[in-house]
Amino acid sequence: MKINLPIALIALALCAPLHLLRTADHAAAAPADAEAELSAVLGRIQAKAQVGQKSEQEFAGELKELDALLARHHGEQTNDVAQILLTKAQLYFELFGNTAKCVTLINQLKTDFPETAPSKQADALLKMIA
Repeated sequence: MKINLPIALIALALCAPLHLLRTADHAAAAPADAEAELSAVLGRIQAKAQVGQKSEQEFAGELKELDALLARHHGEQTNDVAQILLTKAQLYFELFGNTAKCVTLINQLKTDFPETAPSKQADALLKMIA
C-alpha cells in the first residue's frame, strides 16, 4: 500500500496554485471565475477535513457544489474547470477511500478535458493509485 500517495495527491489538489495551470487562451475570462469558485469550495472542504470529517455523506454539499460548478462551466475547456473534476476525483480517493470512483473520474477528466494540464497528468495519477 502506498501510504505517501494520499498526502501527495491531496497536496496537489488543495495546495497547487491554480493560476499556474492557466493557458494563454484563458485570458478571456469566463463570466464566472471557475478558479475563485473552486477555491471557495476547497476552503470548506479543508475546514471539514481538519475536524475529522471523512465520509461522502459529510461532504454531500460540497460534492453537489463541485457538480454545480462543472455544470455552470460546461463547455469551457480550461485548466481551471478541469481542476474541479480532478478535485472531485481526489476527494473520492483521499477522503472517502473509493479508488474505483476516483479512477472513473480521472478517466472522465481525460475524455472531457483532453487538452488541459490536469488531463495530461491523469495517466501518471492513474499509475500512482493502481
